[in-house]
Formats: sequence, structure tokens, C-alpha cells
Amino acid sequence: MEKSNTKRRVVELTRTFNEVWESLCGKTADLKTSADTPFTVRAKMARKKGSFTAEKVLAFMKNVGSGKLKECSRCYSEDWGYYFNHLGVQGQRIGMYLKALDR
Repeated sequence: MEKSNTKRRVVELTRTFNEVWESLCGKTADLKTSADTPFTVRAKMARKKGSFTAEKVLAFMKNVGSGKLKECSRCYSEDWGYYFNHLGVQGQRIGMYLKALDR
């Protein structure tokens, strides 16, 4: 189901989803948003709920202490370039992570 236009605001990016995913494939990267909030991103293959096919995904994680990371949101290829992803009722904010990946 497509989100409303207010939740699918466009984020201007120069790199493609595949360029970023390939550059990170099998690795993690520690980055900061423009508000200086640290996060970790991992490129991996994952299945969407109810799907049997694995897809490329960028998983955004935050440190929850003692070096443990907790996934806080995801970006699939169809979410690239949008401020909110397609997950949940209203989508999760991912635009700040995408901007940091595009630097």
C-alpha cells in the first residue's frame, strides 16, 4: 500500500541505492546525521514480512550500550529517495540516514 504524499517526501540524493548497497555489502559503517546523531548502517539481504524472496536492504542501527546495536529502521530499494520508508502504518523516518549515506 502506498503511503500518503505527506509521508513520501522526496530526499534529493546523488547516489543510487545500488551504489550505496554495493559499497557497503558485507560491511558496516559508522556515520552521523546532519544533527550529529551517530548511527551504524549495514547492507544485507533480508526477506520482507510474508515474502520468501530475499532483497537488498540497508539496516540502520543505534548503539544501545555495551557495544550492542539495535536495528531502528530499514531502507529497501523502493524507499530510496524518500524521507519515510514504507514500513508500518505511517512509515519510519529514514531521510536523515539517506542524506548521511549520500555524502
